[in-house]
Amino acid sequence: MATRVAVCAVIAAGLASCDGAPATSQYPHASSAGGASPEPTADMVAHTFSLPPFPSFQASAPRTWNAVDGWVLNRDPCADAGCTEEDTMMAVMWWRVTEVYAEPCNWQGSTFDPGQTVTDLATALSAVPTRNASEPVPTSVDGAQGLYLEWSVPSDADFAVCDDGIFESWTGDVGGTDRYQQAPGQVDRIWIVDVDGERLVINAFFLPATPEADRREIDAVINSIEFER
Repeated sequence: MATRVAVCAVIAAGLASCDGAPATSQYPHASSAGGASPEPTADMVAHTFSLPPFPSFQASAPRTWNAVDGWVLNRDPCADAGCTEEDTMMAVMWWRVTEVYAEPCNWQGSTFDPGQTVTDLATALSAVPTRNASEPVPTSVDGAQGLYLEWSVPSDADFAVCDDGIFESWTGDVGGTDRYQQAPGQVDRIWIVDVDGERLVINAFFLPATPEADRREIDAVINSIEFER
């Protein structure tokens, strides 16, 4: 299709750069220098995940979150009075990424191999147009070292003009098989870490109208992750 999604768009989290420069990360992330805030609390529920070849692991989430399909934790969009799925959806997912879409809107035939390392994948994601990716920075999740970045969907993106009406990101062979985006203005937080020699992608997202206090629950989920070793 000839119509393209606008490259520069100011979205709710401020991840936009009209000169092509990387945006700045807007949220804290687990790192060897210190953990993200808030920390897990006693009222969180632990969930166990088994996604070979990765070691089994636990991740805890507030009681308003649910485990789905063995590789997703999501926040119930109707947990609070007056909420709707469209404006408060939020989730954390686990992936082994195999290919990246070079064009998220006109994505058919655009997949490519991003390489095998953590740096390879972070570099590939940072180069995808329209996503306004932040500069990858060192991170760790329960001791697994890697890189962290954020990217977004333009707030004026029209999914209807994209191939099959879908705005794409990547494909995978563990966890999910195809990472498509949910809505314009969506922000994704991405931890790419090496776990016992395997590259794991932890992908959290929220939508523009998700309350700021709710967005911070993602940090508690990430900080709760414990791999079996």
